[in-house]
Amino acid sequence: MAGPDPRSYRPVLREMPVALRGAPATDKMQTAMLQAALDGATAERLVLTNPSFLCMPQKALAQHMLYPMAGEKAHWLAQLFPGARQCFLSGLRNPAIFVPALFALPRERDLAAFIAGADPVRPSWKDPVQRIRNALPGAELTVCATRIRR
Repeated sequence: MAGPDPRSYRPVLREMPVALRGAPATDKMQTAMLQAALDGATAERLVLTNPSFLCMPQKALAQHMLYPMAGEKAHWLAQLFPGARQCFLSGLRNPAIFVPALFALPRERDLAAFIAGADPVRPSWKDPVQRIRNALPGAELTVCATRIRR
C-alpha cells in the first residue's frame, strides 16, 4: 500500500477530473497519474488524500446544501481509475464546527454569500453521503464522524 505525499499528485488530480468530466481515463492517463503519485514505486493499493476532493471550500455550501456536487465529483474521481476497486473514506465534522471552519479557509468576507442560502443551523451530511452512494453504488464507502461530548 502506498500513501504518497499529496504534493506529488494534487496538480494532476486537480486537472484530470476536470478535463475528463466523468469520462473514464485512458490507460495512458492512468499511467501518468500513477507515475506522479508513486514516483517510480509500485503498490497494490494507492491511498490519495485531499480535503478538497469534492470541491473547493467556497463551494461546499452552494445550492443551499452541503456539497451539492458530491455524487458527480465522486463519480469523476472514480473514473480516474475505472477498472480499480473503488474505496472512499470520509471524515465528517459536526456542522456546528465545520461551517465556521470552512468560512475561515477561503478569502470570503461575507458570511451570507458564503452560506449561499443554506440553513447554517441544520446542515446535514445525510444528503451528500447519499449522493455519493447513488453515484457509486458498487464502491466501498466508509464514513467516520467526530462527536462532541457535552
